[in-house]
Amino acid sequence: MTNRRHILRHIAKRHLAIPTLKTRKSDSLDFHTVSVWGVAAALDAAFDAGRQSLDIHDVLADRHQIAILWSIEDVQEVRPDLTDEQAWQVLQNADRRHDATVGINWDTLECHAEMLFGDATDNRNAKEN
Repeated sequence: MTNRRHILRHIAKRHLAIPTLKTRKSDSLDFHTVSVWGVAAALDAAFDAGRQSLDIHDVLADRHQIAILWSIEDVQEVRPDLTDEQAWQVLQNADRRHDATVGINWDTLECHAEMLFGDATDNRNAKEN
């Protein structure tokens, strides 16, 4: 909680020119006129700070859930011929067509890659020609 307050104080000072977030019981000290672009910058900074502090495992644990994470590097383990963007497309396709009885595994990633981009040997031959 203390870290959150520190971050909010920093954002208020930097983007809104508000020196403190403490209530001082004075309208001239507790109410501020700020620009729309200052508010937008402060909201962006707060959003970025929240995103950086997000730990997916903590979120899932709070909800009593689990998730298995796959990355583009995993896809490229089975299909090193794919670019990062192509590997991302494979992951998105695997997610959209996910079958809970099979799950996502090395074989399904390879299958999705083949459905989208053909056989790996075909891609290698096309690049060579």
